[in-house]
Amino acid sequence: MPQRSKASSEEKVDIVRGCLKGDWSMEEAGLEDRRGKRKKDQTPRTELERAQIEIEQLKHKLYPSEMENALLKNWTR
Repeated sequence: MPQRSKASSEEKVDIVRGCLKGDWSMEEAGLEDRRGKRKKDQTPRTELERAQIEIEQLKHKLYPSEMENALLKNWTR
């Protein structure tokens, strides 16, 4: 895999300005849209965020059991 060169802050500003003016697309400038995507290993910033993450993980674990129960209820009728 080729090594990427590090862009200076001035180069980054020029790249973003070029994208905003319409000179380049984000892909041509080597940018990636990561809005709404957090790193999995990133630590929660607040206690509320930690609790929300835990709730979503528990919902994800519970989902297969809920589907199995719904299937068995419909099957036994």
